[in-house]
Amino acid sequence: MMKDEELWTLLRKRGYRILELSYSSYTNKKGDELFREIVNKVGRE
Repeated sequence: MMKDEELWTLLRKRGYRILELSYSSYTNKKGDELFREIVNKVGRE
């Protein structure tokens, strides 16, 4: 977790936006659907 935070901090400093999702309550199928939906919407910006 600490390594993730360090990487996210570095990426934010370089101008990237970080989207953190919790998949603990989703099935793999539902998680994949949500991921595809997010990628499609973010790609349109």
